[in-house]
Parts: sequence; structure tokens; C-alpha cells
Amino acid sequence: MRQSNVGSFMKALFWLWPLGAFYNAFKHFRNPTAPNIIWAFTVFFGFTLAYAKEAAGSDIYSYIGELKELYLTEYTLKDFWRYYQSTGEVDVLRSFLAITISRFTDAPYILTAVYGLIFGFFFSRNIFYVYKKTEGKLSMFVLGGMIILPLIIPIWSINGFRYNTAVHVFLYGLLPYLFEGNKKRLWWSFITPFIFHFTFLLPAVVLGLFLIFGNRYVLYFYLFIGTLFIAESNIGALTGFASNYLPTQVLDRASGYTNEDKVRQYQATGGIAEDTRWYVIYYRKVLQYFALIILVSLFLYDVKQYRNDRLFLTLFSAALLFYALANLLSLIPSGIRFYALSNFLGYAFFIVLFNKYKLHRNTTFLVRTLAPALVIYMVIAFRDGLYFISIMTLIANPIIVPFITDYFTSVNDYIKDIYKLIR
Repeated sequence: MRQSNVGSFMKALFWLWPLGAFYNAFKHFRNPTAPNIIWAFTVFFGFTLAYAKEAAGSDIYSYIGELKELYLTEYTLKDFWRYYQSTGEVDVLRSFLAITISRFTDAPYILTAVYGLIFGFFFSRNIFYVYKKTEGKLSMFVLGGMIILPLIIPIWSINGFRYNTAVHVFLYGLLPYLFEGNKKRLWWSFITPFIFHFTFLLPAVVLGLFLIFGNRYVLYFYLFIGTLFIAESNIGALTGFASNYLPTQVLDRASGYTNEDKVRQYQATGGIAEDTRWYVIYYRKVLQYFALIILVSLFLYDVKQYRNDRLFLTLFSAALLFYALANLLSLIPSGIRFYALSNFLGYAFFIVLFNKYKLHRNTTFLVRTLAPALVIYMVIAFRDGLYFISIMTLIANPIIVPFITDYFTSVNDYIKDIYKLIR
């Protein structure tokens, strides 16, 4: 089937069955229409977003509660400014959306559809940007990486809109520079802390250092290895530095992450609640351990062969540097989520690596031996999605869902209800 016919088919299918169009977009990922189909599906997903009972602690609950509260309140422009200041947020987008949408509606599906509109644009562009860097017939390892990549910060991550959108916006600016040396979109990465999530000040600083020092992969490798062995951070020194150099508003927000008592408690428990199940604790670590082993092997066996290859060195250096940052930040509350950024960069690198480069036999052996463990991540990541995927996401379409907004039950709750009936 011609490319234009495939694109037309996907567009028509979306209005009848978005999930089918979503599948076809990934199947025909080289088609120019595919990214827009994924973008449209993410808006649809946001409109039909469900909230399982087990996900009651998710950010989405506070976002929806805030929308309903704002809708019932009369505001002037000065009131809006006071409200934004009262949130304590440095970044402005989420508050702006809450205030603006609340002037028209308190319907949660409108808010989450707008989240899907914004998140989906950057999500679809980043995923397909990496996909289109592949060539020829794809090996099993490349296809595996292509399945994992959209599951690192998946569509249902809009339940934590601020941070997860920030990851994709930062990447939207960074990826063209890493792959092509194109600096034109880097401004997206540098505005991310001020528009989407203030914690991206740190990745923005690291990116600035990367632009200054370039591909010093040896330095970055030892920095990466060194951060693996840091058992405890000097929070007092960090807080003192912050108080001297950060603006007051940023410092107030940062204190929630760097408070010494919170950090000690976090480090003592590993950031794990007592009732957390084992697979929730460890499944994300599969990605980190795989990346760790492959990066070390590349340094030992492959990097000399490709030390004059700009693409290899740039992606390798960036992966090492941002994994080092994630290792450090994992020592403080909420810092572990920065692995989402480093994992996306790392696995984007691996997709290109397994597609374009001939690797040393030792690296190839490790990839073949360890790759099956990544299936664990795929399965459990999708299982997490069942808390937010509604039945209507799977079977409905944009024509009928505006009339059935009371039926956005999560797949997880639906399965549990069925199980109770048949017991």
C-alpha cells in the first residue's frame, strides 16, 4: 500500500476506532502521518482518562480538585496572580491551564484532554524522531528498544502532567542537537524549568556544561561510575549553596526536596513505602541495570573503534552524563524520577547503536543475554497503565465519547469488579 493511502487509512480509522489507528501508526512508523495519529490518540486518551482506586495518590486527583475549586470562585486578574503565587510553583503552565479552563468548565475530561494535547505533541515528536533514525531491516533488539522507548514516559503519564511533560519538552530541544548537531531547538530545553517544571534547572545546567565541554566521554564515564558509589549526599552543603545562589521562589520550592530530615528518612527507606509490592520496586531498575552494563561494555570494548564517529560519541557522552545526574538525584525524595530522562536518552542511543553499529562480541553477548529481562519492564509498565486506561479508550471513538463521559472506568477497576462477581 502506498504511503499516502496508508496515511488516509489511519486518519479514517482514527474516527472509527482510535486504538486501531494507534496500532497502525506504530506499525507504519515511517509514514509521515504516524506522529499526528499518535498525537490525536493522546488527546483522545486524555479525554477518556480513568482514575483507578489504587491511583488515589496520583497528581491528577489534585489537578482535578483544583479545577473544581477554581470553577466555583470568581477571580479578577489580580486574584489570578495572587493564586499563582500561593501555589508556590516556579513554572507557570499548569496554573495557567487550571485558571483558564476553570473559567469555562469544571469537567475533568476537558482538563485532561488539554493535557493530552500538549503532552502528546512532544511525546509523538520525540518517539518518531528516534524511530526515523533507524535504517533497513530491523533486528529483534532494535524492535525491542522501540517498544520500550514509549513506555519510559508513556501516554498515561499525563496523570503527572507537569513533570512528565517537562521530560518530553526537554528532550524535544535536546534530541536534534545530539543526533544532528542542530542547536536551533535547544531553547526548548532551557525554558523547560520556567514553563513546565522547575526541577529541570538541574538538567538545564548539565546541558549547558555539556555544550561547553563537549564529548569528553572518559571524564563522563568516571563521573558516571563515581556516582554509583555515592552512599550519601551532603545535603547541608547543597542547601547552603542553594541559599546563596538561587532566587527565593526557587529556593522555597527546592526546600521540599532537599530538607535534611526528609532526605535522611528517604535514604533510610530507599524511598519505598512498606506496602509497596516487589515488582513495583524493582521493575524500573531493570532498565537502569541493563543500561549500566551495556554502557560499561561499550567503554571497555567499543568506544575506541568509534572515537572519530560524532554520532556515537555524542549519544554515548550524553547518556553517561545524564545517568550520572540521575544517580545523584536519586538520593533525594522524588529525584529517582530523573531516570526517566536518562533512560529515554540511553535507550534512544541503544536503538541507533543496535541498528547502525557493529559491536564487539562481548557487548553483543551481554545484549543477547540480558535483553530478555527487559520483557519484565514492558509487562509491568503496561500493567501500571491499566490504572488510567479506561474501557472507552479501548472500544470507543471521538464521535461517541462526548455522550458517555460517565463511563470512564479504568480497566483495572473493571477487571476487579468482574473478579468479585465470579468469586
